[in-house]
Amino acid sequence: MFCDVFCAQFHRAIMESGSANMPWATTSQAEALRRSLELAFDYLHCPRTANTSKVAACLRSKPASLIVHEQWVSRGIVQFPFLPVVDGSFLTRKPEILLRRAQFKHCPILLGSNRNEASFFLIYYLDKKLGLHRKTMSRADYLDSLKDLFNFYPQYRPHHALGTTAMDAIKVPPRRFTSFNESINELFFDSKVGIPLVPCNCN
Repeated sequence: MFCDVFCAQFHRAIMESGSANMPWATTSQAEALRRSLELAFDYLHCPRTANTSKVAACLRSKPASLIVHEQWVSRGIVQFPFLPVVDGSFLTRKPEILLRRAQFKHCPILLGSNRNEASFFLIYYLDKKLGLHRKTMSRADYLDSLKDLFNFYPQYRPHHALGTTAMDAIKVPPRRFTSFNESINELFFDSKVGIPLVPCNCN
């Protein structure tokens, strides 16, 4: 919806479980290059060189199945390794900027998300504190989990510490929740999907 090349190819759109302005949905050119070189050199054992054409040739020589298996060079929860890049061509600017300027395809759009959607990620990332057979957590586990999930923003380099004021603000579970695991599920969902999804609902 932000790329002029493709806008003529559709007249309606459906987005489920996310939108382009999510904090994890795009990345910069510098970070995309860093991840690509890390994949090539550290995981696929391509010869180290500053010549990107040689790096690309090495990557093309590797089996696709191997690249898929080794691609997870990103770290942390909801860290998809290779994303649409804000390159000035495919994406001219960050999606949140294009949204504010109303520079996108104006058409009917259906947006959606799922209840408890964050649970899918949390039971794997916080596997020592939550799981299919451990559905509650102590306050100590809750506070430790908050540090793991929210200590840095954005998720790719350079990291920026969230700050003590913001961390203190999310330490108190909302009153509508009866358990710490419900609270952390909602906090995580809101930060990664729910809150960014709301301002995207525009024409």
